[in-house]
Amino acid sequence: MPAVIRRRHTTSGTFAPAAAKSLAIGYGVTAGMLYAAVCRDREGVAADATALGLGTWAAGYLGWLPALNLMAPLTEQPPKQVAGSVIHHVLFGVATVAAYRYLKKLAQPKGA
Repeated sequence: MPAVIRRRHTTSGTFAPAAAKSLAIGYGVTAGMLYAAVCRDREGVAADATALGLGTWAAGYLGWLPALNLMAPLTEQPPKQVAGSVIHHVLFGVATVAAYRYLKKLAQPKGA
């Protein structure tokens, strides 16, 4: 079987930062919407936030980013870079879950 050579996609100029930011925003909004669609009312934020953050991280870093050759596989990344991205995504989960719960509470009628 012939070897498959995979190249990572690259962009240059002013387009690259805008494209990366747009992907990140769209990905984050999608993850937040999925959370809102499937979450259950529970006490505490930690479990949901960690699950959302790690799930979002895994879907990207173990899934679509390497599959589309937009990022090197985890095995080719330094451990500090991997740890930083995991922490970043867990913090995203905390912010998203806390914001969702706050907005949901605001939307409830007074006295409910």
